[in-house]
Amino acid sequence: MSELDVSEFQSQARDVNSNSITELVKSYEESGELSLVLTIGQRLYDSNQLAEARYYLKSGLAKTERESFESAVIYRLLGNIALKESDFSEAESYYNRALEFDPLSETLHVNLGSLFVQNQKYNQAMYYYTKAIQINSSCVKAWIGLAIVNRGKGEQDLAWANLNRALDLDSDSLTAIHICVDWAIQEENYYRALPWVMKYVANNPSNIEIKYTLAGMLFHLRRFSEARKNLHEILEFSPGWLKAIELIELIRLEGVAIDKMD
Repeated sequence: MSELDVSEFQSQARDVNSNSITELVKSYEESGELSLVLTIGQRLYDSNQLAEARYYLKSGLAKTERESFESAVIYRLLGNIALKESDFSEAESYYNRALEFDPLSETLHVNLGSLFVQNQKYNQAMYYYTKAIQINSSCVKAWIGLAIVNRGKGEQDLAWANLNRALDLDSDSLTAIHICVDWAIQEENYYRALPWVMKYVANNPSNIEIKYTLAGMLFHLRRFSEARKNLHEILEFSPGWLKAIELIELIRLEGVAIDKMD
């Protein structure tokens, strides 16, 4: 890579957020400290500056001298970059290299499972999610992944059982809550998701999107007073929130229709 190319990467990196990135890059250039390149790579990845992240991570990889922790993290992040770019073959290669340095990483096994899910290779995905659970039986992401695999294979009851297991471990997992709601809507069986959504809202009352989801489920179940209560609570947090106002009006119209039927 030419000096011009390097300076371009450095200039772009400094645009991330970013006096802090500027200072990190400067410190890394001066010291070559590997912990700094890991932080730089992660922050650039998080801000979707993938080429720049790859450059710094590979520069750090040349300095690891097979130090297991740093090598594992760098290869994992390079795998994440490849996966985000939909280069599945390269992502798998990087994750497997990371596993050589950290074979008991539940995160790496989950990442590999997710990679194979994206390719609908459910048997391979199941292997890695199961391995992650063997390493840590409380790995919520692995239980979620296993549930998605079951769903993809048409094993609906098993999918719900594993998703419920994930929610037993972490009822505040937004990923699990969203999946739970999506499946309940697809099946038109709101009661499967309702207890989990109610529990999430009780623990996170300021999340008005999920509170609105709960109100919508209650509306479809014709539990109008409960739905209205949640919608008014939303309006206390966010006065004038249009979706809540519209659903309150729908509930009013439903009530009028019921009165006319009576």
